[in-house]
Amino acid sequence: MKLNSNRNETKPATNAGNSSTSAMTRTATENGFTTYCVNYCRKLFTEIQEARVRLLRQFQLAFAGQEKLLRLALNEAEALAFLTDYPHLVFPTLAMEKVQYATTWKNRQQQIAGNQARLSPF
Repeated sequence: MKLNSNRNETKPATNAGNSSTSAMTRTATENGFTTYCVNYCRKLFTEIQEARVRLLRQFQLAFAGQEKLLRLALNEAEALAFLTDYPHLVFPTLAMEKVQYATTWKNRQQQIAGNQARLSPF
């Protein structure tokens, strides 16, 4: 089957002024939306970082000498929070849960170390 190469295709007539105006409007809209998204992401990130700093200060004494454990718990909470649709709302609660779990784990490790020290013959 042979295609007709002489087929007339009609192209819509475009007014250079209209095309330019619609492109500028589209670009302005895209730039406005992009700016909004970037600002919103910055706000989310700032809110999470502020909550993180508050939690670090609040539990600094409880994790004296083991601040790395506290930071790891907060990192995990932040990573999990960003998997949700509302990370800025989920992070504080999730972070508290992770910090409480890390505190329990740390206390248990200290208890085990204390028991081993008492049982050691040397």
